[in-house]
Amino acid sequence: MKGAAVDDFDSVQNELAMSLLPLINTLHNKVLETRRLRAERLVVRRQQDIQDELDVCKGQSSLEADNLFEDVVDEYASLSIIKSHLEKWKFQHSSYQQAYVSLCLPKLFTPFVKLQLVTWNPLEVKAKELDGLRC
Repeated sequence: MKGAAVDDFDSVQNELAMSLLPLINTLHNKVLETRRLRAERLVVRRQQDIQDELDVCKGQSSLEADNLFEDVVDEYASLSIIKSHLEKWKFQHSSYQQAYVSLCLPKLFTPFVKLQLVTWNPLEVKAKELDGLRC
């Protein structure tokens, strides 16, 4: 008698499991979809946070870069002005060659070039061409 009752119980349990299986699958799919949507929103939120932080850093870098030469005498605050002074010296005086100025030019121009490169991002869509950075 116990064997028949166990068989009936097993068959009822199997029927119940089979009837609940579509509901379980539906619930499982909804959970997966919810996880996927949350992950997508998290990625978008993190990308936006990174972009906001990058914008803040670029803004600070730009402000600091703009103020870098503010206390320099106007005669030496621009690469083009310094370049014109050196060209004038080169063509008007023989002491230019004797002072080996051409060997010092990279050290003179480096701060100005680095200043322009501080805010330059070659991966940006609207990035300046490298040739456009020349003074």
